[in-house]
Amino acid sequence: MSGRLAPLLAVLLLAACSSAPASPADPLAQPPGAPTLAPAPKLDLNAVGRALAATRSFRMDLRGKNDARDVSGTVEVALPDRYHVTGMAAGKPFQLIVIGDTTYLREGTAPWRTVAAEVGAQYISLHLGDFNPEAIATSLAPPDAAILPGDTETIHGVPCQDWHAGAGDREVILCVGADNLLYRASGEQFSIEFYDFNAEITITPPI
Repeated sequence: MSGRLAPLLAVLLLAACSSAPASPADPLAQPPGAPTLAPAPKLDLNAVGRALAATRSFRMDLRGKNDARDVSGTVEVALPDRYHVTGMAAGKPFQLIVIGDTTYLREGTAPWRTVAAEVGAQYISLHLGDFNPEAIATSLAPPDAAILPGDTETIHGVPCQDWHAGAGDREVILCVGADNLLYRASGEQFSIEFYDFNAEITITPPI
């Protein structure tokens, strides 16, 4: 199932800086010494997708609700086809490792076992198809969304620009760095933080 772990992102889709102190008249101002980031004139989701696609690895922290249940997890991604998911399912911890076409599952303290790809997808809750970093960016905002700049933030030590993408009653906030990488996506019931881009992430078979 090479690359079929996009559902790890979909779990929560059911559902980023100046030298003067902040004031109501200057929402982008930051305390002295904070990192600075000039707001971009507009957000190019295709550029964000290309930047993500050019990475070789990253990590994601996921928090939110799915069908009124609290969900959380951490995902390590070593492209093109290695993933390590640590999370909670039905109140119990689990780990899922995907290496190429092989999926390994560990529930609680039980031993690791190999499972069918479909079983792994059940633990991710939704199946979106092949894992494609470009699709991460383009799927987070509705196609007809109005995208407006917001505040600047620092996520895992990296300054990024918030972009509010809304269509109808749905809005997500994407925090994008000067490198066009996505550092956080958040909505009413979910938050996904991306970090450790191009870090050395080693994912090996557990058995």
